[in-house]
Amino acid sequence: MLNTLKSYLNKRLELAGLQAQVLASVLLALLGHLLLEAFIVLIGLFLLGIALGFALGQWLDNTALGFLLAGACFLLLSLIVYFCRNPLRRYLQQHLDQLLTETLNARHEPEISDPDAHE
Repeated sequence: MLNTLKSYLNKRLELAGLQAQVLASVLLALLGHLLLEAFIVLIGLFLLGIALGFALGQWLDNTALGFLLAGACFLLLSLIVYFCRNPLRRYLQQHLDQLLTETLNARHEPEISDPDAHE
């Protein structure tokens, strides 16, 4: 009886370790995915900023002034984001929490067969 209890506890500890490993891998995959998306968005914004600078420069017949205005637009956008940082933080926390909850609930638990089980 004592050996059966010891075997059961060892299997439960092994299962808990595997479940923690699955949870960690899901969280790391989600984090990697979010970082990749953020990187792609930042590259897009960078290229749009360059295009905006050239477009404004062509429209104003002065490339330097076009890039100055494009930089001013990004500065204005940065100030708006800075002054709205608390509502933005709450919004992002809610949506990231929802995304994380959905991701963790959608994953499948690994099935571990018990070699001591008798069918």
